[in-house]
Amino acid sequence: MVTSFFYDILVLYLTMEKQRGTYISIVRFVVFCALALMVLLSSCTSSKQLIYVETDLYELIIPEKHKEFLVLFPSFGGTIESVKKGSKLVEKALDVNIAVVIVKLNQDLFLNEEEQAEIGQVLLNVLIDNSGVEKDIYIGGFSSGGNLAMQTAKYLTNNQKVNLSIKGLLIVDSPLDLVQFYHNSKKLILKNNAKEAQCFIDYLDDRLGEMNSNLENYKLFSPCVNSIGYVENSKFKNTELVFYTEPASVFKKKNYQQDFKDTNSFQLQQLSEKLNALHYKVSYIETENKGYRDEDEGVHVPHSWSIIDVDAIMRWIKNKEMPLSNVLLLD
Repeated sequence: MVTSFFYDILVLYLTMEKQRGTYISIVRFVVFCALALMVLLSSCTSSKQLIYVETDLYELIIPEKHKEFLVLFPSFGGTIESVKKGSKLVEKALDVNIAVVIVKLNQDLFLNEEEQAEIGQVLLNVLIDNSGVEKDIYIGGFSSGGNLAMQTAKYLTNNQKVNLSIKGLLIVDSPLDLVQFYHNSKKLILKNNAKEAQCFIDYLDDRLGEMNSNLENYKLFSPCVNSIGYVENSKFKNTELVFYTEPASVFKKKNYQQDFKDTNSFQLQQLSEKLNALHYKVSYIETENKGYRDEDEGVHVPHSWSIIDVDAIMRWIKNKEMPLSNVLLLD
């Protein structure tokens, strides 16, 4: 490549000298080559070097000089591509040398103890193998992926073998209260929004049992149960929690016959207030008209990755400037 480059430069230089009708100057030729070499080196170094690793459980993308790790969980039925296309989060993270891990789990509302140990150990190995243990770690998820993100963060935080620095949790419009989510799904069935809601009811009945008869199971695997003030699974001593949600009250009333108290936004607001009252580090951020998905051709979809403020999240990870609540949290 370099030999061909200098041959092309020599031909170009001789052509220019011939057109100018001057004798070849050695000094001028050396200067010309030096400038051309600088252009070549600049073009070679401007493209960021990324390492890609893909397994059955995750995709790992590592910039050459990564300084932080961002672990992301997709929504129920989501994919690696849906995480990448949902916002500019992955793209901008890589631009500023944040390593990204996208987990492929996408058929769960929660993880049982065995599943937590499995994915927790996989991620722990990824961090150990890629110098991530001593780096700042942020974990996030959209929709049900936020539930899995919180459970995984709790598992890794409680790991006694390795001292991990999990600095932040990014939760995007997630149904963290499985008891409330169960009630909301029942309401949707009664209002003829039955197909997806019935699927979730069947899932929870199968894995945890009917909710009213098995509340202890729901407490064990749900990040919170707001109706009884249970938030033990959401308490993180040294981790900042940032919740994004778009209430879109008119949209949800029109399309799903849902009041605010039937939404993920209400769940996140309630949890934020409880954690704030206990002096944990939490931000609750409501957005307006930011929810869209590419595949929906510009149609407003408030339940989406796009509601997050990517620049604010980059400042959070790189500069440790935690995004602030834009709604007053009651104590």
